Amino acid sequence: MELIIWLGIIELLWLAGFPLAFFFLQKLPDRGFSVAPVLGLLLGAYPVWLAASLGLSFSPVLSWSVSLLIFGGLNAWLLLRKKGQLRKQLAAYFRARWKIALIEQLLFLIFFFVLIVLRSYVPEILGSEKFSDYSLYLGILNSSKIPANDLWLDGFPQNYYYFGHFMVAYLTHLSGIRPEIVYNLFLALIFGMTATAGFGLGYNLYNNRRARRAAVVVGLLTAMFSTITGNLDPVRQLAAPGERDKANCSGMLDNSLCFWVSPSRIIYDTRPERDENGQVKYKPDGSVDYLTAETINEFPAFTFLLGDLHPHLIAFPYFLFALALMLNFWRLPGGLPNRFRFNARELVTFGIMALLLGVTYFINTWNYPSALVLFAIAVVWREWRGGKIHWLRLGIYLLGLTLISLLSIGPFLASFRSFSGGSFIYSAFDYPVIREISRNVSVAIWDKTLLRQHFLIFGLFDYCLITFMVIKLRPYFKTNPALAWVKTAKTPRPLYLLFPAGLVLIAASLLMALAGMNPLLALTVGLLCIPVLAVAAFRVARAKMPLDNLRMKRLVLLYVWAVIWLIGFICKIETLGLMTGGIVLSGVLFWQESRLRRTNDNDRFCIALISFSSVLLLLLEIFFLRDQFEH
Repeated sequence: MELIIWLGIIELLWLAGFPLAFFFLQKLPDRGFSVAPVLGLLLGAYPVWLAASLGLSFSPVLSWSVSLLIFGGLNAWLLLRKKGQLRKQLAAYFRARWKIALIEQLLFLIFFFVLIVLRSYVPEILGSEKFSDYSLYLGILNSSKIPANDLWLDGFPQNYYYFGHFMVAYLTHLSGIRPEIVYNLFLALIFGMTATAGFGLGYNLYNNRRARRAAVVVGLLTAMFSTITGNLDPVRQLAAPGERDKANCSGMLDNSLCFWVSPSRIIYDTRPERDENGQVKYKPDGSVDYLTAETINEFPAFTFLLGDLHPHLIAFPYFLFALALMLNFWRLPGGLPNRFRFNARELVTFGIMALLLGVTYFINTWNYPSALVLFAIAVVWREWRGGKIHWLRLGIYLLGLTLISLLSIGPFLASFRSFSGGSFIYSAFDYPVIREISRNVSVAIWDKTLLRQHFLIFGLFDYCLITFMVIKLRPYFKTNPALAWVKTAKTPRPLYLLFPAGLVLIAASLLMALAGMNPLLALTVGLLCIPVLAVAAFRVARAKMPLDNLRMKRLVLLYVWAVIWLIGFICKIETLGLMTGGIVLSGVLFWQESRLRRTNDNDRFCIALISFSSVLLLLLEIFFLRDQFEH
């Protein structure tokens, strides 16, 4: 009976959210049906949270009344405006696209019940961080005010990004189901919504009139990659079944189950342990006390099997929703609204983007910078394709998007106190302004990700991305009409100076480090080689050469890439060549094919995501966010 009630509530939210998704996601072939349950839950829970934060008593009455008011008023406006035009469009959509809507519904139910069956074997809210997540959820559910009281520190509010747990309490109010059952039902809900949103992203990205069946296959593959597909560590385990990583999995599970946890603890290093003042700790015998630190490299399949109702799990479908919003914005006609004269659709699009950004901060704070940059990329692209970039209009649009996203969660920001930031400052960074930045962001001075570790985590995805890049680059390595843009001219002489300049910078950085000079200065000099060599490679790719010199251009590019690989291994950043190659090649492809209009918006969208991912992974090799754990 609980399953029927729960699915009934979800279907109501799905149907209540679809008219709005249909209204502003007009550039997606499925018109947002795949992300409608994500949007419906957001539109239902957010106004209730806002009302409770402003002083109303959080209760089932508030949840039902506010939800009915919001959905009733919003859908009445949508369906009745312009003599019911949207209502007619919805009817036409279901007549023409009922098959894809049915596929997405069935996919949601399949994934939902798969996790229900798996959780039926271990339904206990026990182990790992389940109890802490459950306590946050119960604290909200049993409180009449928001933010709820902390269960451990009576009199203090919950100091956590708790909106995901608030959504669980909201659905509990709507359904009336017992909390311990809702915990597992919500896990299955997130699993189903992630699969459906992933399917929709792949389907909408690949769909065209000639390849609708292929788009369904791509959608199914995207759903699999978003939920089930893991990393390649099981291959290592099959090749070396007796080997175990240094990951300390015995603290959470029995040693006999280490094979299950170790794929989520691939990257680790051993370094001296430090006290709160940054001083190296020593053992009683005078030897250095070393600490084995590991990063958490969870993937969706592991996360859902583990069953912690943690923010990073709840955020999965919402980040996919952000990508769907980005794709829709990417395809809109060129140029932002002139003088910000928004029509209703533009205004709703802007509002949903800002709200989703704010909620992203509220669900899982560390996703906010990535989502903001992705939206900024889409906004810049739309303005650029209009023919001329109006920098003032672009800046105001992005600034407004950021400010409104933060204002939308103002009550949360007013009570939230972050624990990020270190307790000491390294002497090398003890300078004005730099001191404050270094409290929250610092340079990773320990060993970086080994190349084999990177491929263990991302190998399957790297194969897909590299294959895509090879297909896109292939015409540029052939003498054919695709190279007609190349004109006879000489390469600018200053271009040749960039290559030795990059090598001089890295050599100077190493010499300064060996001489014991300020490490901040040495690191800054060394990092300058990356943009210098990247600019050199970019200029070579764009340089106008005779067709006879194309082979020389390719050799120069390969030479630069080999040098960057060598620099990476010298600096113990083994992924430097891979990430820099992704940044430069995707940048060159994006620029060149946008000029020639040789590719479609879908390919450019993928190229932009490859470049963004490469930049993000490279930055994570160099910098880390500081907290009380210092790793």
